[in-house]
Amino acid sequence: MWIDREIIPLLIDAVGIKIKEEEQIQEDDNGKRIEDFDPNDLVIYRSFVLPVLEKNKETGFHSKEMLNKGFSFMISLIPVYLKEYRKNIDKNHYGKLSKIYYNHRLSEAIAYLNLIEEKYIEENIENINRYIDSAKINKK
Repeated sequence: MWIDREIIPLLIDAVGIKIKEEEQIQEDDNGKRIEDFDPNDLVIYRSFVLPVLEKNKETGFHSKEMLNKGFSFMISLIPVYLKEYRKNIDKNHYGKLSKIYYNHRLSEAIAYLNLIEEKYIEENIENINRYIDSAKINKK
């Protein structure tokens, strides 16, 4: 999947916001470590996502140039970023970010569906629908 250079600054911004949030939520108000905080997430954003974005911000890049897990992490930031900052995002850039997100999530849903043998589809309908539902971007 091609990532256009026009939206790379927005992706860098989204990753930067996520890193700051992750750094701030390592501990709760009592200094106790938060269970769902994973310091490896910060490593992925800092070491595998940001360098690729920074390196290619003048040219754009193909998703295969980024570690798959890093690409998935980056893609997962798009719906929240669009929801929070949609008023500040040009409609064309909003559309490009949305398209990348939808294409990636629907590709994952198709890959999951293709792993299931036809005789097991009926009992997996709920899981298939969850994959499809996860592709939705909520504007509110």
